[in-house]
Amino acid sequence: MGQIPVVLSEYFSVLEDTTQTLTLADVQKPEVAARFYTGQASASALNYGITSSAYWLRLTLSNTSDQPLERMLEVAYPILTSIQFHYADAQGGYRTVDTGNALPFATRPYKNRAYVFPVTLPARSGQVVYLRLQSTTPIIVPASLWEPQAFHTHERNDYIAQSWYFGMATAMILFNLLLFIALRDAIYLFYVNFVLCTALAFSSEYGLAKEFLWPESTHWAIISTAILLSLSVAAGIA
Repeated sequence: MGQIPVVLSEYFSVLEDTTQTLTLADVQKPEVAARFYTGQASASALNYGITSSAYWLRLTLSNTSDQPLERMLEVAYPILTSIQFHYADAQGGYRTVDTGNALPFATRPYKNRAYVFPVTLPARSGQVVYLRLQSTTPIIVPASLWEPQAFHTHERNDYIAQSWYFGMATAMILFNLLLFIALRDAIYLFYVNFVLCTALAFSSEYGLAKEFLWPESTHWAIISTAILLSLSVAAGIA
């Protein structure tokens, strides 16, 4: 596996729940489990668009080695409203992580702008994990399986890139704010508002605002991107 993650799209079995009522126990029943379909295309992400349905994804993981394996399952789409991760415990049952953009950041098992779920595979064993997704935004699932060290390197590089972008945005805001103070020309203030709202909208879309600015928010986290982009457009045409 090395430094390159396994893109999981083609390995998922998928079940659409149009009623939004199916539970983990339901989807494990033979008659419901038979409705999962396979044969997903080899793509960077699954994409079901804007839908009122919930989607269940089933994934079989196996460890053929004599040592336990640690893996990180990443879903790199931070604005999913609800995402549940169901994984096997040592007693043969399942535990559930319930998180998403509509829940506080503290509900995430690993602190990252994306959704990251650590998985432990005992030696010479296999397990089936489930993801349940429901969202007011498009249901897009760019899921990957990482070795921990490779993921930490990816994570560090990702945050460096994000820091560079938002550092540039901050410099532009401060520079134009100083120009407004010095010249008293309102055009610079409009530009400050434009850059600020755009940067905040992107930070919301990319999950950084949820992590650093409003980690406890629920409703605002869902609507913030649309509102901030609208304010950005308004400032840009003023």
